[in-house]
Amino acid sequence: MTYSSQTTFYFMRFITKTFLLFIIIGLAGACEQAVEPPPPPPPPPVEYPELFALSLKHDGIEREYNLYIPEGYDENTNWPLVINLHGRGSEMVEQMIYSGFNDLADEHKFMVAYPQGLVATTAGINATHWNADFGTGVDDVGFIDAMIEEIFNDFGLDNSRVYSTGMSNGGFMSYTLACQLSDRIAAIASVAGSMSGLGVQNCNPERQVPVMEFHGTMDEVVPFEGISGGILPVPDVVDFWVNNNGCDNENFIEEELADIDKADSSTVTLYHYNLCDENNEVLLYKINNGGHTWPGSFNIAIFGNTNQDIDASALIWEFFNSYTHPSPRKPNS
Repeated sequence: MTYSSQTTFYFMRFITKTFLLFIIIGLAGACEQAVEPPPPPPPPPVEYPELFALSLKHDGIEREYNLYIPEGYDENTNWPLVINLHGRGSEMVEQMIYSGFNDLADEHKFMVAYPQGLVATTAGINATHWNADFGTGVDDVGFIDAMIEEIFNDFGLDNSRVYSTGMSNGGFMSYTLACQLSDRIAAIASVAGSMSGLGVQNCNPERQVPVMEFHGTMDEVVPFEGISGGILPVPDVVDFWVNNNGCDNENFIEEELADIDKADSSTVTLYHYNLCDENNEVLLYKINNGGHTWPGSFNIAIFGNTNQDIDASALIWEFFNSYTHPSPRKPNS
């Protein structure tokens, strides 16, 4: 081989090796890209207000709840939490609309949780419910306790300012939470709810819990006078909490509130027990000629008169806002 031929030979061998090297490097890079793709872009920041559709597993069942967080939420600021419970046969979105609590949350900066009850048969009816000593075997107290924990861990909240309210069966359940989660619930309010005899029998709160009740005298679903062997009369439920809270049951305020809306065919009498231990209170808003309804909300004719002289939701938040739990159970304990 001549010098020129040798040069050409080695030059071609160099070109071939270099080309193969580039192919190998290229293939390696392609393989590396296939194995480790670039990380996805971060999700956009959450813009508040926001309604979160959330769930957690309790007792082997996936339980759902909605959580409303208003504009201005700051993960470094712990806000109060209001638990708002629907009635039997209803569901969480209906309760959110009916009670109008999101508007109050926007104005006063607190979070609202709307849990969803499970379907079970109570009083011969198969429907969504809360097990307020109804014997359905559903651990709703445990579910709500776990929900509070999850909200605390994921969003933060003021552990001393957790409250419960609800409509009808949701009112029953709020009383049950006052009985069984008094180490966590600061105050409760019931609208058209009550307690059963078994509920009172099983009620052993660890502390005195401020209580508010709204109830129509013409409520045909949860009668003001109760149902023998089942639902206690509303005055008896009030008396139970008056005694539990160490209130003076002879010295209280009875007030006929202004009949602002003559067209609603109802009036309001307030019974205010304010001479209680530890600055607790018990309040009953007796809606004269009122039905199974939420005062101040829109009218649902089949359930009777809806009083418009008062705004139950606004009164509930004003009541809640005046109470903090003196010694709440620490989260995750």
